[in-house]
Amino acid sequence: MKSLLLALPLALLAGCGSEDSTPTTTDTGVAATDTGTAVEDTGAAVEDTGAAVDAPAKPATPEVVNVMPMAGAWHVTWKANDTALTKIELWRSNDGAAATLVKALAGTAKDWHDGAAPGTMVKYCWTVKTFRGDAASDPSAEKCSK
Repeated sequence: MKSLLLALPLALLAGCGSEDSTPTTTDTGVAATDTGTAVEDTGAAVEDTGAAVDAPAKPATPEVVNVMPMAGAWHVTWKANDTALTKIELWRSNDGAAATLVKALAGTAKDWHDGAAPGTMVKYCWTVKTFRGDAASDPSAEKCSK
């Protein structure tokens, strides 16, 4: 009996060794399936040009053609130099001040009678800017009243 009592603790100690206690993975029975679809590398690179997709092209720079006195004010005419415009802006400065927006017109407009620029005593200058959607042209060269 004494040998049985000694053998029992030795058997318990044998189970406390430094065996790997990492849990084993259980097979769930689900196998991965090859669908047969492969992705082919054509070797073609996609180049980022930095241009926005479907962005309208920048319109050509317009030109102020004529500034003439008419009915106590100034009549301004221009060439848009482009087609399919959505808006035309007329800008005016006087006596060297910063230009301000005078009028936003339809993209087909070709002239404007600027009744807010009276007389011939003040030097007025006009520029035109055209738009196709959100794309804006460079402003035209300035054309002045005198």
